[in-house]
Amino acid sequence: MTRRQPNITQLARDARDLIEHINRATAGPVDIPAPQISATTQALLSLVQRLPQAIEQLGWALDRQARADAIRMDNGTEPEAAVATVKNALADTVSALNETAEHLQHAATPLFSMAAK
Repeated sequence: MTRRQPNITQLARDARDLIEHINRATAGPVDIPAPQISATTQALLSLVQRLPQAIEQLGWALDRQARADAIRMDNGTEPEAAVATVKNALADTVSALNETAEHLQHAATPLFSMAAK
């Protein structure tokens, strides 16, 4: 039996939509108890820690497509420069996400010990 490849675009859109729900739920003055802030922060930290792998894998997939000569630019130019630009930007994104994860970890650590009164 052949395993069906998940639609990664839809998965990314679903993740985006779920984050939007969090943004709406926390907009304005809302009373969120410390344990829920902690649990939510821990979950968001896990999300941020996983994003670099997804970004790197997209870069690897792009590289495979470029090496297979499977990319055509709509403007008629050769794709090498555009592929290099994308790969550099993705690498910068991975670095920024790793730094973001470190900062979020600094917030998550003390939150782990907080309880509601």
